[in-house]
Amino acid sequence: MDPHHEDPAAAYGAVTSTPVVADDGSRDAAAAFARQWVEALNVAYQTLDSRELQALSAPECMTCQAYIKSMSNAKAAGERWEGGLATVRTAVAAPIADHATDVLVNYDSTAFFVQEASGARSNEQAAEKNATVQVSLKRVGDSWITVEVAQL
Repeated sequence: MDPHHEDPAAAYGAVTSTPVVADDGSRDAAAAFARQWVEALNVAYQTLDSRELQALSAPECMTCQAYIKSMSNAKAAGERWEGGLATVRTAVAAPIADHATDVLVNYDSTAFFVQEASGARSNEQAAEKNATVQVSLKRVGDSWITVEVAQL
């Protein structure tokens, strides 16, 4: 490995696999799944490896697919993403109807920037406190999958 291009997962002590949540189809399981999706997003931010995020996201989730595409493009360009990690404060699922639910996820996130291959920094964003996203889930077989994520 090139010492000038340290493995981001090793550099940050990143979790390289998201633990699987026990899923009984309940509101609590849906909330736990939304937390798991956020953790997969954190891992993807640290490593630009979106495989886990993709596994938890439906192809029709436009927000999910935008993240996945951005990560793939950034990795191909030799960029590194710094920060942007979310710490979930709460995750509360609405009542389940028609095998679907929305989970309100309240979180704090660290500041973010892109370290370009040239060494320049771009896309700087301030840390967020007490932000909320709505993670829309549906049941597929015996598990949940993310069908959309919307900033509130």
